[in-house]
Amino acid sequence: MRFHPAVAALAALALLAGCNVLQQLESRKILTAAVLASPSLAPFTPASVTTAQLFFGERQDDLQQPPTALSASSVTLTWDGNSSGVTLTPVAGKAGWYEATGGVTYIQGAHYTFTVVYQGETFSGSVQAPTASAITNASNHVFNPGAYDGTKLTVTRDVSAGASDAFYAAFHAFGATDLASSTCNNAPVNDPGEFVQFVLDDSAWKAASFSLPKSPCFPGAGQYVVSLTTVQKSTAVSSNLFLGSAVLAGTADAAALTVP
Repeated sequence: MRFHPAVAALAALALLAGCNVLQQLESRKILTAAVLASPSLAPFTPASVTTAQLFFGERQDDLQQPPTALSASSVTLTWDGNSSGVTLTPVAGKAGWYEATGGVTYIQGAHYTFTVVYQGETFSGSVQAPTASAITNASNHVFNPGAYDGTKLTVTRDVSAGASDAFYAAFHAFGATDLASSTCNNAPVNDPGEFVQFVLDDSAWKAASFSLPKSPCFPGAGQYVVSLTTVQKSTAVSSNLFLGSAVLAGTADAAALTVP
């Protein structure tokens, strides 16, 4: 049986923290979920859209292997001011994934709660939505000269108040800004195995700057929009979920780039 190096630390934490954490470490069900507001930068992008997505599955003994998808009887998202919430529906062709692309509003500071019912048992996780961190090497949402050197684009942010998690994405201007439409991104939210590894070790997403290579991020001449999404990661999940479960909420700052 192989374990991610961080699992040893989780086991030590469980022994120190008591039976509740130990129960989570022994639990096999995994919930990974995110509420993400897409970048909005007029006139280069459409209006921002908030998407909620969730994966529910069962972990394997080897945490390097992806979890096995499970079919829930219901998946819902509620937040402050909307106790009725919205229903997440299965994503075609992606077992274990559920999504809502309409009816979700991103409110900075609001608490969002995902609830899954599976074989009569309830699983849940909550997170508080953060504010966006600004891209600091851009002026009026346009990258400053020198940010792009012809081989890569450097995106910087202010981490003086503490390094929150963040991920980047690049898009063709005037097109869709969902992650599926990006030319490149380092978002850990589309693969359950990567998400679990992110929960166990998120150091790569705490950097003060990120380098976006020309290929594949900027495949040709033209205008692009680059977003930097600040995310709050919460491990406030029910005790019947594995300790690698987590919920994210995030919103983006964006800046335009012209590639000659």
